[in-house]
Amino acid sequence: MTLSPTPDSPATSLSFAEWLSGVLLRWRTILWCVALTFVVAGLAVIIIAPRYEAEASFMVNGASAKSTSIGGGAGLSGIAGQLGLGGGEQSESPPFYKELLESRELLTRLLESRFPDPRTASAKDSVPLLELINVHRRDPRDRMERAVKKIKKRVTAEVNVKTPLVRIYASTAWPELSAQVANRAMALVDRFNHEQRASRAHAKRQYLQQRMDSAARRLVMAEGRRRDFLAGNRKIDFSPSLQLSDEQLKHEIDQARDDYQSLQKQVDAAELDELNDAPLITIVDSAIPPARPTWPRAEWVITGALLIGLIIGIVLTGTMTVYATWGERNPVAAARLSNAWNDALLGITPWRRRRTPVVGA
Repeated sequence: MTLSPTPDSPATSLSFAEWLSGVLLRWRTILWCVALTFVVAGLAVIIIAPRYEAEASFMVNGASAKSTSIGGGAGLSGIAGQLGLGGGEQSESPPFYKELLESRELLTRLLESRFPDPRTASAKDSVPLLELINVHRRDPRDRMERAVKKIKKRVTAEVNVKTPLVRIYASTAWPELSAQVANRAMALVDRFNHEQRASRAHAKRQYLQQRMDSAARRLVMAEGRRRDFLAGNRKIDFSPSLQLSDEQLKHEIDQARDDYQSLQKQVDAAELDELNDAPLITIVDSAIPPARPTWPRAEWVITGALLIGLIIGIVLTGTMTVYATWGERNPVAAARLSNAWNDALLGITPWRRRRTPVVGA
């Protein structure tokens, strides 16, 4: 026995041609979606503040890798230890500077740096960068922590793999401030270099100074032993054993004197290194205020709104086409779904309920 198709059992499935025809017939809906998307994009352009990105770059000098590290330093020099890059070549390589620029210590110092206030007309007014990034918290530590996370997204670094070039990007709501922030970050890196090298040279000089003082004491002691030996043995020319002892004392004095003189030269060299202020990085490009904002860009807004509006419109009209076709082929289920939807709306909006007539009124 053959079963006849019921109203709720579709005879055929929806073909792509039928779906495309339904979408094209609802072209007005697609246009409305595109128009609404443009309205939303326009509101976003009005509400969201513009962003200006400035770029600065510097190159790591090859000579910096020849420095040796003995001990740690103070101030910004402690950043190398925090990053786990305390070695000479590692702590002066381009990837290290990228990590340095993204470190909490340097970003904190950047937030504490003062810049001309772009919100006022007077160039003499200056405020910390922390006041310009709109982080408001009562707890100073919480405020600084949130500010560091926020500025980390706006101040970034990029390393060129083939060349020792490091680029710094700073993005703020004001073009002049963006350039000033990028240049300040580069200045903090240069300051770190000088402090790191000075602390290394200072630690090395102290270490060598201690060894030189110890060598000087050994030399004095060796000379004293020979002086006491000669005072107690005035006639050593006729005693081979005394002559051998005297030669051993002379050898100790010569060895102690050589050690002392060698360490003295190293101390002098360390003192010169401590006073050396040759730059370890070379500034390639200082940041200048950008002429155009990175956001909003008219071409990006128009293209993005058009694409998003078309996608939303096609998805919406395609869904409407599928639902309409399904409703035509399943009228009972469609009516049941429509009633359930109306009941749900009435439950959400009770003021739309119809008044039930009172019996006997």
